[in-house]
Amino acid sequence: MTESTYFEREEIDKKSIFSLQSIDLLYLHKYFYGGVTTFTVHLFYNMRFDPNNKPVLRFSIRNEKKLRDFGYGIKYKNINFDHLLDKEDVLITVIKYNFFFIN
Repeated sequence: MTESTYFEREEIDKKSIFSLQSIDLLYLHKYFYGGVTTFTVHLFYNMRFDPNNKPVLRFSIRNEKKLRDFGYGIKYKNINFDHLLDKEDVLITVIKYNFFFIN
């Protein structure tokens, strides 16, 4: 790899990292243990999110401002459906098949 190609790649990597910062991770599971939690944590840190400024979102009946402990140094916040609709870029990390009651 030539030196100019390396720096061009670094510039592309920086741009892609900054575009990822606008994405919110949505955790649609009842429990906070097991492989799905670990997967979400790995995704969170590999997307280079700041654990102090970016919580994982979790769907709930109520919207809360309080940040709760997700584990592994990450916080999560419960968010209701109305506030979820206001989010532009959401990535669902896990969804449990019986998480929602569908009529």
